Amino acid sequence: MKLRLAQPGHVVDLRKVPGLSGVTESGGAVVIGAMTTHYEVGSSPLVRTKLPMMAEAAGQIGDAQVRNLGTIGGSLAHADPAADWPAVLVALDASVRIASSRGERNVKVEELAGRYGGAYEKLPHPASRFAIVGVAAEVFLDGGGAVTQSRIALTGLASKVTRASLVEQALQGKKADPAAIKAAAARAAQGLELRADLTGSADYKANLAAVYTERAVKRAVSRALER
Repeated sequence: MKLRLAQPGHVVDLRKVPGLSGVTESGGAVVIGAMTTHYEVGSSPLVRTKLPMMAEAAGQIGDAQVRNLGTIGGSLAHADPAADWPAVLVALDASVRIASSRGERNVKVEELAGRYGGAYEKLPHPASRFAIVGVAAEVFLDGGGAVTQSRIALTGLASKVTRASLVEQALQGKKADPAAIKAAAARAAQGLELRADLTGSADYKANLAAVYTERAVKRAVSRALER
């Protein structure tokens, strides 16, 4: 609306609707209300302890005004292809409760166990603070330090958030050492339709994808090894 790209006839303020904001833990899951602001997510002790990747991502969204007014639910509903939250939640294999006048439903995901760690790396656009490239990585390790499962999501590069499935495949079963991570991360942009624009050429974006994927996976692995 600020840019006059949308001119709705009515605007409904949801801020005073009870039960739509806050960060809690229930049944072993971290539950975040749709109206919880980016700042509240990032500053939550529960999020910082359980899901540090989310805290990192929250601190890189927009500027202070955006972080204090914008909400996680609003970001997901808007679904901008360069937004941060969609990539983070894809990597975390999160579930979402969707409600309408017809009722509610949960988009459920499987529960994972073991040593795990997550990290978010982002190159922000200097003006909008949206991601030129953002990489969310969640990595699970076995007792020997090999990757049992990973979920890596890219934002900013394509028309929507994309799973880096080739990177995940390359990591599967491998010892998560620097050489293996680097080789896997080199495949980050494969299969993506990258287009040159004011932020850089397609080759430049492919290199960014590899570099930021390597950084995110390395830090995710480091956190998993600390558990």
